Amino acid sequence: MNVWGMSDRGIVRQENQDMFLVDAMHERNQAVIAVCDGMGGARAGNVASEIAINTFSEEIKDSLKPSMTAGYMKNIAIAAVHAANARVFEKSNESDKLKGMGTTLVGAIFDEGKTVIVNVGDSRAYLADGAGSIVRITKDHSVVEEMVQRGEITEEEARNHPHKNLITRALGADSSTKPDAYSLTLKTGQSLLLCSDGLTNMLSDSEILAELVNNPKPEKCCEKLISCANGRGGIDNITVILLKL
Repeated sequence: MNVWGMSDRGIVRQENQDMFLVDAMHERNQAVIAVCDGMGGARAGNVASEIAINTFSEEIKDSLKPSMTAGYMKNIAIAAVHAANARVFEKSNESDKLKGMGTTLVGAIFDEGKTVIVNVGDSRAYLADGAGSIVRITKDHSVVEEMVQRGEITEEEARNHPHKNLITRALGADSSTKPDAYSLTLKTGQSLLLCSDGLTNMLSDSEILAELVNNPKPEKCCEKLISCANGRGGIDNITVILLKL
């Protein structure tokens, strides 16, 4: 297992409201990773993403044990998302400056190949392999994703749609939330990519795959993906985590 994460402010934004978590426990062949993309005025987005990432990490680490089943991993991942949502929502009600803040979250628990992914919002998880295949695991909780699912627009049209940044779920937006959860087995030669929309709004899935194939070292690949997104304009914060077997 080799895992690496990077985050960049981008070219346009004045601050970075993304947060990420990379906690690799090599002696146990386990890892906990997550990306949060905060939203809200002033520094509220930073507050939301920091609370969410810290709470997710704390809740998961308190529940980790050797040789977990996929069902157990899914349960603790979902519970951690609910705990993060509750803390962000509670904090948002403490001050007018924080009112309405929220954050996306995509996270994963890895245990000896078994992998569970959870997400709320439009930060994504991808599975790729050395044979030239990439599959998006998560579905965006967004207006345009719903339009794609209804057949009103194509995936390509969604990339340039004026409402592409309108999400339908976020941590902290309400007292409760509904995360999606996915289970898979990560095999040797495969890679799990977590990222914020600062990457996927700038690069297509095929362009992301090309960098994964051409840059086998996770740290170099993360650097190149961020560089490419900035080269396209870097209009948002960009965060990338790559776990490779």
